[in-house]
Amino acid sequence: MHSHSTRLQYRHKSADAAYRHQFGIAQRLLAHGCHLSVHASSGRDMTRLLRQLAAMTEGSEDARECVRIYFDLSRLTLSEPEEFFDALLEALRREITRIGPLGTDVEACRYPIVAHDSFRRLRAALCFCERHNLRVHFLLDGVEHLIQSPRFDAPFFGALRHLGGSAAVTFVCTTSMPLHELSWATPASGSPFWNLFVQLSLTSPREEIGHSCSRAQSGEPLTSAERYYVV
Repeated sequence: MHSHSTRLQYRHKSADAAYRHQFGIAQRLLAHGCHLSVHASSGRDMTRLLRQLAAMTEGSEDARECVRIYFDLSRLTLSEPEEFFDALLEALRREITRIGPLGTDVEACRYPIVAHDSFRRLRAALCFCERHNLRVHFLLDGVEHLIQSPRFDAPFFGALRHLGGSAAVTFVCTTSMPLHELSWATPASGSPFWNLFVQLSLTSPREEIGHSCSRAQSGEPLTSAERYYVV
């Protein structure tokens, strides 16, 4: 009979194997340009996934084609949508500076066209990225902190939906429960922003995701079910 420690080690190995499979699915979905919503009962697993995604481009050749910007929304003190867009813009500017010039128009991203609000300045910077074939992944850890705040209303999420329509932009969000359930009871429940996302659960049993993971890792096309809701 297996000892308690042996059974515990087996469970840890099984959990790690399942996580690696799901991480592979997340990578494949991002490679297809999918906006991704990740939920799990453990905030640690979700943060782990986003931080691993963010670290993948650091020091690699992909860094000049894709930047991934991680935000822990539980630690950001945001009282207004303007502050959120300012935070995204400043982080984007830092990444552009870090990876080096993309062309003679690099200053257009550091100092985009004059606009009266943060959203338009951010949109101008993302247009710069799109012109230079630079993809931007915003990794938003704990997006329920925005959803549950009354200051972040339907127009705010409509603005995010507009940004998500850019070829340069991909959002990856984490929540403690499925995004469609979390957003249902909010004032912004009717926002088209929620329709952007493929949903990925980190709490699914390994046997339920094994087939999808094998297909993702082998490079086979995803089915329609896998494309719109991966469990």
